[in-house]
Amino acid sequence: MPGTRLTAKTQECTLLEKKLKAAQTAIAALFRDNEALRQQLAKDASSTVTPFRPRGPH
Repeated sequence: MPGTRLTAKTQECTLLEKKLKAAQTAIAALFRDNEALRQQLAKDASSTVTPFRPRGPH
């Protein structure tokens, strides 16, 4: 029956759309986390001082 096939395809599209939205949400969250980690790494790296010569007696 044509109606049954259309209903099945509509349900399949709805399921795929929900999966796509979930993937988009996860990707956006990962992107935000990644940006926050990059900022934290940059802040930590900029506060570290590396001496030009070893410490200790000259």
